[in-house]
Amino acid sequence: MSRRDVAEFMERLGAIPSARQFREFVTVRNRLAHLYPEDPARQAANLNAAYDAAPRLLGASEQATDMVARRKA
Repeated sequence: MSRRDVAEFMERLGAIPSARQFREFVTVRNRLAHLYPEDPARQAANLNAAYDAAPRLLGASEQATDMVARRKA
């Protein structure tokens, strides 16, 4: 399965709220991990995008944890 297929499967299972949103998280992560813009404004924009995504990412993590706990019960 491709990573996109995995994200869509996780959405169908209820492990994540949105496959599209999950792909956006991956994009933000990749910008932080792999891009080193020399422009301070771009660096700030990347950090701000990560900061803005953090609450949604934490919510998605809680949803996945809850789904796993329900399946174990």
